[in-house]
Amino acid sequence: MLQATCLILALFSGVSAFAQTSQPARSGKVSAEELKTFVHQQLGVKVNASAGTMSEPTYLVGDFNGDGNSDIAIMVNVEEGRDELKHNGVRYLNVDPYSRKNGAEVDPTGSDAIGHNCLGVALIHGTAAGWQSPAAKFLIYDCFSSFKLFPKSRVIRRGSGSTGLTPKLKGDGIVLDLESGATALVYWNGTTYRGFGIRGGD
Repeated sequence: MLQATCLILALFSGVSAFAQTSQPARSGKVSAEELKTFVHQQLGVKVNASAGTMSEPTYLVGDFNGDGNSDIAIMVNVEEGRDELKHNGVRYLNVDPYSRKNGAEVDPTGSDAIGHNCLGVALIHGTAAGWQSPAAKFLIYDCFSSFKLFPKSRVIRRGSGSTGLTPKLKGDGIVLDLESGATALVYWNGTTYRGFGIRGGD
């Protein structure tokens, strides 16, 4: 099983398991202050937008659930704010591709919480008014170094870490470049987010 000790959502770069890669959709219209305020309002005052390896908070904009509305994925530090997630309507999900609980909601403060001392990715589903008016909020947690958008139109190519059926994307996915050297695709299956292994790690 992948060890969960780092960042929440990350897309891989330069991995032959995919036909193509893409650069993070970093819209200049969203300032660091706007992201910080948005995260506090939607996830909790103890949850913070994170810069990761960047100098500013890192985020991706896409249509992750395939409903035609704009969604946003934001790298966040949730360690001090796990107790605020449920109160703010955030579903904390297991996206470990090799776990029986892949796609299941878990208690962020319980014994089945997914690791500690890493970053997370907050996934905010938008409405017709955009991601600033959330329809649903999710959080995933894993050890990763970066994340990138994987457009729905791209072909998923299996790699050394792939098991089970190759998913058919309903919306854009996110590729996690894990600290273990593995890469995983996080995608919406119509009801929840799940992980799909691409390249195996250490």
